[in-house]
Amino acid sequence: MNKKLLLSGERRRYKVKDIAIFDNPKNLGVFLSDLGWRILELLGEKERYPMEVARKLGVHEQKVYYHIRKLEKAGAIEIVREEEKKGATAKYYRATFPAFGVELPFV
Repeated sequence: MNKKLLLSGERRRYKVKDIAIFDNPKNLGVFLSDLGWRILELLGEKERYPMEVARKLGVHEQKVYYHIRKLEKAGAIEIVREEEKKGATAKYYRATFPAFGVELPFV
């Protein structure tokens, strides 16, 4: 994934955000699933651990773990901290960028 800047807004109220540009179409597939998209939205709001995401979305935890592994492999999310919970280590994830995109080779 490459990093670029995104300029958005209207008249004198422009904002600049970091944006991740996909350079591998295989990584794009995880964003096209409904559950992957909803997980990414939640992790864009604040850092969360997988069980918390599963409860919030009302889905089985294993489905969340599956999508989290795919999102992490694609570089869309990252582990920000680890915490002991009930004898296990909970990994907290968050989105790596506030925006993602695809850049076409326009001339």
